Amino acid sequence: TKGKLEEAMAAVKRMLAKYPRSTAVYNIKGAVEMALKDYGRAIETFKVALQVDPSFAKAHMNLGLALAELNSFDDAQVSYRKAIEIKPDFAEAYNNLGTLFKQKGELDRALESYEKAIEIKPGFAEAYNNLGTLFKEKGELKHAIESYEKAIEIKNYDSMYHFNRAIVQNLIGNLIESKNSYYRSIQLDPNNP
Repeated sequence: TKGKLEEAMAAVKRMLAKYPRSTAVYNIKGAVEMALKDYGRAIETFKVALQVDPSFAKAHMNLGLALAELNSFDDAQVSYRKAIEIKPDFAEAYNNLGTLFKQKGELDRALESYEKAIEIKPGFAEAYNNLGTLFKEKGELKHAIESYEKAIEIKNYDSMYHFNRAIVQNLIGNLIESKNSYYRSIQLDPNNP
């Protein structure tokens, strides 16, 4: 809730008063600003973190997320690539790069990025879910279902993975499986079917 986020921001500001050169605290501040949808301020905060420590890969990735929210896709791509350059095994940065490519319509590059994220971190459910969504967009529904099922196998309690699987099962005419996945999604999160 907004109240909790404002409390978190107050705590972060107290921490920054004590530790004004803490990149970790700046990164948290930027994350709270992102949660508050204040992307411009988050960008500035991540840039401050990177002035303190230019090799902070997570701040580069988070800067990319904030830039992407403002549709600054080229700058976001630069930030994700910098995070990967610093930390070549940064699966989350590859996953976010894949999402960026998907948003830009560069589906083959998105596929490569998601697959790299999964290669680095085989238990990365979010990357499998994103891969499933990409396959669905490409019309490769069998691969989409396989990807969603892998995401569910890893993280069975995420309603979105079940919901996405239900959509594709419906598209291929497997209505019983679709219904079961919809029901499971609603069981897990009745407020977000």
